[in-house]
Amino acid sequence: MSNLTWQRTGALLRKLFEILQAEPEGLPAGVALERLAAAMPLTDHEAGL
Repeated sequence: MSNLTWQRTGALLRKLFEILQAEPEGLPAGVALERLAAAMPLTDHEAGL
């Protein structure tokens, strides 16, 4: 079972949208997720470890 809370999910999505909003031409998904991981340290569970 996932240990993500609605608050954490919302915070991750909010940051992801901020990253995407700064790139009007768009970003590949992998790049966007790398930037998200750099901006908000992911838990082992979120990182898939």
